[in-house]
Amino acid sequence: MPLWLIYHPPSVFTSPQTKQTLAAAITEIYTAADLPAFYVNVLFQPVEPSSFYIGGVARPTAGNGKIHEKPFVRITIEHLARQMYVLFCHHKYTHIHTHMEHSTNSTGIMT
Repeated sequence: MPLWLIYHPPSVFTSPQTKQTLAAAITEIYTAADLPAFYVNVLFQPVEPSSFYIGGVARPTAGNGKIHEKPFVRITIEHLARQMYVLFCHHKYTHIHTHMEHSTNSTGIMT
């Protein structure tokens, strides 16, 4: 289940229409890979510029004192697929174990 967290200033993504358009485009990425649309989660999280610090300085100003005119948007993507991870780990272990059994001779030396 993909979870997109979009942290943005309140001045960005102000209309539900804009959010809907981006969320639909993100969802399309996954539905093209046959993932059901209802698995895709997109969360828009407004963050006041005075609550976002970069290098210990609030985002509206950088260390050189210049005001940033472009808004800073941070996107974090999480893919939660516990079942796939378990299957991957099991396959990887089985592959390594099987390879070792077939790659050693009677003395235990890799052949």
